[in-house]
Amino acid sequence: MNAPAGAVSPRDLPPKLRSGLRLAYVAILSFLTLFLGVLALYSLRWELFWDQGYYLYQGFLVNEHGYVLYRDLSDFNLPGATYFMALGARLIGYSSLAWRCLDVVWLAALLSVTWVMLAGFGRICAWTAAVCFGLLYLLQPESQLLQREYVMMLPIAGACALALSTRLAHRIHFRHLAIGVLFGLALTMKPPAILAFPVVLYFSHRRLCLVHEGLAASWKAKAAACLFGFLGLCLVWAPIFLWMVWVGSLSPFMDSVIYYWPIMGKYKLVHLSYITITSREKMWFTLGAFLEFRNLHRREVLMIPMLLYLMHQGRDARLTATQNLIVRMLQWCFLAHLFGVIAVGNFHPYNWIPALYFLVMLCAIALVRFSNTLRSGFGYFATATTLACLLFALTRARPESFIKQWRGLPPKTPLTDRVTDLEAVIRNYLRPGDKAQPLDFLGGTERVLLNLKIPLATPYLVDLPFYLSTQDPFVKGMQQDFLQRMRQEPPRFIIAVSRGRLFVYDPADDGIFRAEVEAFVVANYAVIWNGPGYQVLIRLEKNPDAQQ
Repeated sequence: MNAPAGAVSPRDLPPKLRSGLRLAYVAILSFLTLFLGVLALYSLRWELFWDQGYYLYQGFLVNEHGYVLYRDLSDFNLPGATYFMALGARLIGYSSLAWRCLDVVWLAALLSVTWVMLAGFGRICAWTAAVCFGLLYLLQPESQLLQREYVMMLPIAGACALALSTRLAHRIHFRHLAIGVLFGLALTMKPPAILAFPVVLYFSHRRLCLVHEGLAASWKAKAAACLFGFLGLCLVWAPIFLWMVWVGSLSPFMDSVIYYWPIMGKYKLVHLSYITITSREKMWFTLGAFLEFRNLHRREVLMIPMLLYLMHQGRDARLTATQNLIVRMLQWCFLAHLFGVIAVGNFHPYNWIPALYFLVMLCAIALVRFSNTLRSGFGYFATATTLACLLFALTRARPESFIKQWRGLPPKTPLTDRVTDLEAVIRNYLRPGDKAQPLDFLGGTERVLLNLKIPLATPYLVDLPFYLSTQDPFVKGMQQDFLQRMRQEPPRFIIAVSRGRLFVYDPADDGIFRAEVEAFVVANYAVIWNGPGYQVLIRLEKNPDAQQ
């Protein structure tokens, strides 16, 4: 394996042995790269599943029916995901193939930025990080792909690459402004995107100190970096807030931030059910879930080579100043996003993507550093351990669709049959102008409505918010608003899902709202299809023949 640029290896291995080891490692990387390419091609046939269909349907409502997020379409997340899907759909459409192609292109762009960041450690290091992260991403179940954490990583990685480069070194203010804009774009996806922002600004300033003599002692330069970075954030978010004021969606958005986000913080997802967690239980629940890594598919083993490298780094003086700066920035970015996952306390696989991204790069650097100390017992042990951890993390994943394709089966998701059945049933009754209302949360109905191009009857695409802290005034207000809208303009179809969806259990739920919904449905709708865990209901008409 090649030594990092600028490093001096004190005791080289015999040339033939070193060439043999390098050839063997290049062969492993070549095989993994080929496998990544095959996996990417196979992934083009995977279906939209889980959050992807949810946000794409919201994008459809925005594009085709003029819905305004938060005003006409109730959502409790930041606006980036919905408008990312809406903009993407204007360019490539709504098909699964188009979005799978976009996913692969997005991944290729992210891996290219990864290569640029680690190029100073040599091609082997950059190649290792790019291939390993690409595989760890695509080896997830399809429900974890195109998540918000993944989408926001491209602007974050771009900001990191800019901070570590000498580009715009003589246009310091514009450089930090650009970093702020990139983090502002990432922040539209999820709040944890901002965690690495101060880290990247600090190390951008430190990188410039290596170029401009005397800059380190200037407090004005540090203040200017913070100021222009913050202005970059404002360049993204100020137009968003102004637009919300213009269309009348700022008030419902702020209501969701002030009232709904604290409610959601009381619940944790356990086995597809949201349950309440008291303040006393939250610490132990979070600690236990973190230590188990039960949703991480054993990728926590990648912390082992990173910890070994931290132990070794203090005795390794062969890093150049730039290389040392890169390592420190990656370490702090990893710790910032690791803290974010622990603080939120929901350990979904996609929550780990930002931390995992920086962790993979640190492991790639560790591997290169250890490979240059193979004359010592520690070097042999650490190199073998790093390789074993990387390969173990890759082989522990179980991509269900890819395994099915490898066996010659179609890459069906657990909801494929449900979506197909629902589409066939509703199509037989569908008339122009019909609307539908799901009583569901990520149980497949959003894909049905998207495929059939049916608009949503109320602002509420999912019913989960109605059952979170049911005694809270904000939740009661949503319940009454939903019932009032349903009574004023009853949709032609209701799709009720009782299996294979996310539920919530509130011990204080008195059942009144559930009874009101059930009474309204029984009085105004007839069941036209009973499937395994779902129903299709159609509005009763005065003229029975009008249903046909």
